[in-house]
Amino acid sequence: MEEKNEFKSEYSELRRVQEMIFGRKKQGLPIKPYFVYEVGETHHPYHLCFPNKPTKQRYENDIFNLLITLPSVGEAINCMKYHLGQYPSRDEFLEFFQHELSARIEKHKSSTDLVITYKECLKWIEGQMIPQSPILDQSHLLDRIQTSQREALIVLFKYLISHMDNSTPPVYGFRGSHLAIAMLLKHYTSFDNTTVGTLQKEVSKCNVEKKMTPELEAELKKFFQQWVEK
Repeated sequence: MEEKNEFKSEYSELRRVQEMIFGRKKQGLPIKPYFVYEVGETHHPYHLCFPNKPTKQRYENDIFNLLITLPSVGEAINCMKYHLGQYPSRDEFLEFFQHELSARIEKHKSSTDLVITYKECLKWIEGQMIPQSPILDQSHLLDRIQTSQREALIVLFKYLISHMDNSTPPVYGFRGSHLAIAMLLKHYTSFDNTTVGTLQKEVSKCNVEKKMTPELEAELKKFFQQWVEK
């Protein structure tokens, strides 16, 4: 008599009940190695180390445990720089940490030291998601702008990103969305206490045509035009 090779799922009814009642997560999902890990011994201070192959949940928890156990925020950011360089997809890496850090900041908001580290790492991640430009070299000067002048920064960056390419003769400014402008503004201390979502709404409401002075517009066009002509 022939044997029937029936498929047997490793996902048991008991596990399903446990997940429903106790909120336990599925552990069989594959690990995406955002941080390099080793089994047995580690050969780098930024690598994760496990006695045997970890579950996805344990692996991801240990990523964030490593960040908060490093001696300083600067060291945590250096650790993230290292692993970003190892991971094959820059965008996927940044997107994962943007979502995860945001969620963990909200979850652990009562733990001051932990949240400080996560917030600084998130700020670094969001900075990596913005196209870099020579104008950012002047950020140390713009950081001194007082809160009362927030609107001036919004007008400036919205003009650079949304209007420069439509000028005549064409001038090569930036391209981007209101979200990109909001994330750019988060680099400056005037916006430290404002969420990206709130900033995005402020940018959307800003009327550049009414706020931009003809003198400043002429100077900005002149500045960018000199690089186009070189």
